[in-house]
Amino acid sequence: MATQHPTIGINRLPHLMVLEPEITKLVIGFPGDGKTSSQKTIKKIHGDEFIYVYLDCPSVVVQDMGMTMPVPEEKTLEWWVNETIFKIKQAKANGQKLCIMLDEVLKASKMVKLLLTRLMLERTLGAETLPEGSVIYGTSNDPRMGIGDTMEQHLGNRLCLYYLRKVTVDEYLEYKGADIDPVLHGLLSTEASDCLVDTTKDSYKDNAMSINFNQPPRQSVTPRSLCAVNKVFKNRVKYGEDLQATIAGLCGVHFASLSEAFVNVADKVYSFDEVMADPKGVDLPENPTISIIQTSALAIRVETEEEWTKCWDYVERLDKTNKEIGNLFKLRMMKDKKQLFLSDGRAKAWVRDNRDLII
Repeated sequence: MATQHPTIGINRLPHLMVLEPEITKLVIGFPGDGKTSSQKTIKKIHGDEFIYVYLDCPSVVVQDMGMTMPVPEEKTLEWWVNETIFKIKQAKANGQKLCIMLDEVLKASKMVKLLLTRLMLERTLGAETLPEGSVIYGTSNDPRMGIGDTMEQHLGNRLCLYYLRKVTVDEYLEYKGADIDPVLHGLLSTEASDCLVDTTKDSYKDNAMSINFNQPPRQSVTPRSLCAVNKVFKNRVKYGEDLQATIAGLCGVHFASLSEAFVNVADKVYSFDEVMADPKGVDLPENPTISIIQTSALAIRVETEEEWTKCWDYVERLDKTNKEIGNLFKLRMMKDKKQLFLSDGRAKAWVRDNRDLII
């Protein structure tokens, strides 16, 4: 019986790419799950330790005098070979290393792959060898997905292949933190909690939201599309009657239909400051969807022990009318802000009394 390949989580990717830098890594994962943004995270962690080079491999064109590469931040094309050789020399002169990311490398043309193979395996470009400790890694989608990725066996055998586990809703919410809209947060925590499942598994193969290569092409929910739709949720008033069409255009029809009930009551939610001003007296919503959004707004904003005490005062009242939503809020706080959560004695008592929910 075939053994399933072990996977890594998206939060581990930046750390693993710089370990044993002499080993070139290739990260295989679903589209839109954050592979490309990993270099930004590495830069945030390591700063000037590296000079950073990014290559969008499918868009590279082999020309008579070299290869051009797009530089998204500058909105320009650079001669990739010449520019990278310059950066290698610059790194050596400054005592730095390079961090080279070959994005969607398995979608590159055959000629471009040949040009990159020596760089990946021998860490040499032209006559220049990379400084010791330099990092090279590639990203792509699984060739079995049938979206243009191909890998020769002899190449894969010389790399360290990492298979990226599908990003979960919890990981996405952790990534967005306080930047997420409360309405979207509430939707993802409840009705759309399965929108990022791994559809290669039999139990999720019929999921109507997550990206699915066994079904006809459609708009799907990915962390990338959620980042886009988060902006739409924040500016939903501006979209007017076109809001649902826009959400469907980013994340698919099923996700849009689930979001409608949340969007329709969004203006009935009290602000964080209003709840903090009178947690024991502010009106409790009768509509459960409003309660979900309200508790999401609290979970996103609460930062201090004083605020958390007031949140607990509010949710204690909510427990009397809808204990399930109250428990969902507490579980979310345990996941996202555990130290703050346990700073209130009532929270510690709730943990003791509800171990079955936590497990």
